[in-house]
Amino acid sequence: MIPSAAAAALLTMMFGASVPCDAPAGTVVARILMSGGDGKPISYAITGGDSADFRLRGSTIVVGTNGISPANCGTNQKLTVTATQP
Repeated sequence: MIPSAAAAALLTMMFGASVPCDAPAGTVVARILMSGGDGKPISYAITGGDSADFRLRGSTIVVGTNGISPANCGTNQKLTVTATQP
Protein backbone atom coordinates (compact mmCIF):
# COMPACT_ATOMS: atom_id res chain seq x y z
CA MET A 1 0.00 0.00 0.00
CA ILE A 2 1.37 3.40 -1.00
CA PRO A 3 0.65 6.12 1.54
CA SER A 4 -1.22 9.10 0.14
CA ALA A 5 0.40 12.50 0.18
CA ALA A 6 -0.72 14.62 3.10
CA ALA A 7 -2.98 17.47 2.08
CA ALA A 8 -1.65 20.94 2.84
CA ALA A 9 -3.50 22.74 5.60
CA LEU A 10 -5.78 25.52 4.43
CA LEU A 11 -4.44 29.02 4.77
CA THR A 12 -6.32 31.05 7.34
CA MET A 13 -6.14 34.84 7.44
CA MET A 14 -7.50 37.11 10.14
CA PHE A 15 -7.35 40.83 10.70
CA GLY A 16 -9.45 43.66 11.97
CA ALA A 17 -8.70 47.23 12.85
CA SER A 18 -9.93 50.68 13.69
CA VAL A 19 -7.95 53.75 12.69
CA PRO A 20 -8.55 57.46 13.26
CA CYS A 21 -9.34 59.55 10.17
CA ASP A 22 -6.26 61.72 10.68
CA ALA A 23 -3.79 58.82 10.85
CA PRO A 24 -0.74 59.76 8.79
CA ALA A 25 0.37 57.81 5.72
CA GLY A 26 2.23 54.65 6.65
CA THR A 27 0.42 54.17 9.97
CA VAL A 28 0.07 50.45 10.64
CA VAL A 29 -3.62 49.56 10.70
CA ALA A 30 -3.42 45.77 10.99
CA ARG A 31 -0.99 42.91 10.88
CA ILE A 32 -1.95 39.90 8.81
CA LEU A 33 -1.65 36.67 10.78
CA MET A 34 -1.54 33.49 8.74
CA SER A 35 -1.65 29.86 9.72
CA GLY A 36 -1.72 26.62 7.78
CA GLY A 37 -0.51 26.16 4.25
CA ASP A 38 2.33 24.05 2.97
CA GLY A 39 5.33 25.87 4.43
CA LYS A 40 6.12 27.85 1.27
CA PRO A 41 6.39 31.65 1.37
CA ILE A 42 3.09 33.53 1.35
CA SER A 43 2.49 36.56 -0.83
CA TYR A 44 -0.30 39.08 -0.32
CA ALA A 45 -2.25 41.31 -2.70
CA ILE A 46 -5.12 43.77 -2.34
CA THR A 47 -7.80 42.43 -4.67
CA GLY A 48 -10.75 44.60 -3.76
CA GLY A 49 -12.04 47.27 -1.47
CA ASP A 50 -10.49 50.54 -0.41
CA SER A 51 -7.05 50.26 -1.99
CA ALA A 52 -6.74 54.08 -2.17
CA ASP A 53 -6.84 54.72 1.57
CA PHE A 54 -4.90 51.58 2.50
CA ARG A 55 -2.04 49.54 1.07
CA LEU A 56 0.07 46.52 1.91
CA ARG A 57 3.58 46.74 3.30
CA GLY A 58 4.86 43.21 3.73
CA SER A 59 2.37 41.49 6.00
CA THR A 60 0.89 44.71 7.35
CA ILE A 61 -1.94 46.93 6.17
CA VAL A 62 -1.01 50.60 6.39
CA VAL A 63 -2.67 53.95 5.67
CA GLY A 64 -2.07 54.83 2.01
CA THR A 65 0.24 57.51 0.66
CA ASN A 66 -2.41 60.27 0.70
CA GLY A 67 -3.92 59.35 4.06
CA ILE A 68 -7.59 58.54 4.55
CA SER A 69 -10.00 60.39 2.29
CA PRO A 70 -12.22 62.82 4.23
CA ALA A 71 -15.20 61.32 2.34
CA ASN A 72 -14.45 57.97 4.04
CA CYS A 73 -13.95 59.38 7.53
CA GLY A 74 -16.27 57.75 10.04
CA THR A 75 -17.38 55.02 7.64
CA ASN A 76 -16.64 51.32 7.53
CA GLN A 77 -14.32 50.47 4.67
CA LYS A 78 -13.75 46.97 3.35
CA LEU A 79 -10.46 45.70 2.03
CA THR A 80 -10.00 42.34 0.37
CA VAL A 81 -6.57 40.80 0.77
CA THR A 82 -5.64 37.59 -1.02
CA ALA A 83 -2.89 35.31 0.24
CA THR A 84 -1.24 32.81 -2.10
CA GLN A 85 1.50 30.24 -1.97
CA PRO A 86 3.39 29.20 -5.11
